[in-house]
Amino acid sequence: MVRSVHSPLLFECAWEVANKVGGIYTVIKTKVPVTVREYGDRVVFIGPLSYKTAPMEVESEEPIPGSPMAETIKAMKERGVKLIYGRWLIEGAPLVLLFAPEAATTGWTSGRLIFGTLLGFLPLQTITRPTRPSSLVIS
Repeated sequence: MVRSVHSPLLFECAWEVANKVGGIYTVIKTKVPVTVREYGDRVVFIGPLSYKTAPMEVESEEPIPGSPMAETIKAMKERGVKLIYGRWLIEGAPLVLLFAPEAATTGWTSGRLIFGTLLGFLPLQTITRPTRPSSLVIS
């Protein structure tokens, strides 16, 4: 794959992705249609997995076989990370990756600390794959 900065994969990360806990949820939800128009399926919104709200917020789907996301998700699952990948059921229907911080195989107890660690793990897994994206932007 030829690497190019003209077709980056964008990860938009926030605790409020598909997790309505305050005003930031509204801000993210409002900018989704514009972001999806610009990036299409090259944008993935990443947030925590809430088993209570995810069934109403996300329609699960499998990533394209052999894609950087498919390989990354496989690596995360192999390490015990529970996650859901699919479409966020809002205007623009962006791709979303939600993972359960408490399900990671660590000795840590803080969900937000584990979530932050997994956010660091995700791009490393993505860019070290043979099918890595041409470039990666994390927001």
